[in-house]
Amino acid sequence: MPSKPQKRKSITISDEDETEKVAKKANTTMTPSSQLKKSSEFARSMQKYYDSPRVIVEVEGSKFTLPKDLLCELSPFFDRAFNGAFKEATEGKVTLEETNRISFEHVIRWMHMGSIAVPDPVVYDEKAFNEVVKEYIGFFVLADRLGLPGPFTVDMQSLTSTVSRGRYTVSKENMRQGTNLPKNHSVRQLLADSCIGEYIDSVTEDTNFRLGEELEELDGFGYDILMAFQRAAKGKMDVDDNGSYIEDPLHKGNAAYNILFY
Repeated sequence: MPSKPQKRKSITISDEDETEKVAKKANTTMTPSSQLKKSSEFARSMQKYYDSPRVIVEVEGSKFTLPKDLLCELSPFFDRAFNGAFKEATEGKVTLEETNRISFEHVIRWMHMGSIAVPDPVVYDEKAFNEVVKEYIGFFVLADRLGLPGPFTVDMQSLTSTVSRGRYTVSKENMRQGTNLPKNHSVRQLLADSCIGEYIDSVTEDTNFRLGEELEELDGFGYDILMAFQRAAKGKMDVDDNGSYIEDPLHKGNAAYNILFY
């Protein structure tokens, strides 16, 4: 019998009582994003956040009641909003427009634990693959918007592992989503690396590039592709009677993913 899909555990906080439950749990199981500490020291470090005033962040109609000091210490965006000369500071409430609720839940988790957790889909197909990639990119875009300091090492490793599995290609939608990040961002580099083989094949075989429209329309996407090619070309290169090969940046050492060009 197939297993039932696991439901996502929501961390939406709707009232003060629920906030206190999360606060108590944080004092025993959560890790601050800066560094791991001994449990007693960690409890003291977290206490300052949960003794601070509460503020409300509204996302897609959901209200999150959170410690003001935690938000302001880790996000310049929230620091300006809640400590500046704006109505948000007076009201103690910020509404994040054009923001995905799940992305914000990941931000809250990162603030407490230093990493996020995107659940694996029950049925893993191309649609599910791209939903997972979309969720990671959504977090990185919002983290950049809020000015979270990082590091995002664990999350970047998880996204890289997902993208480099090689079974499916990253969707056009996700490629477009990634261009909301700054140029040279690690996520943009990863997305470009994931399609460099397709691009070179389209050039050497004179075929249409799957992301041709994105190449023409998206600001900086052509630059991303060029930098991805340079990274690949500077890596391992082999030559035989059939031509020259550069190593696929996401599948190093795997001949099945080597890129052929003449």
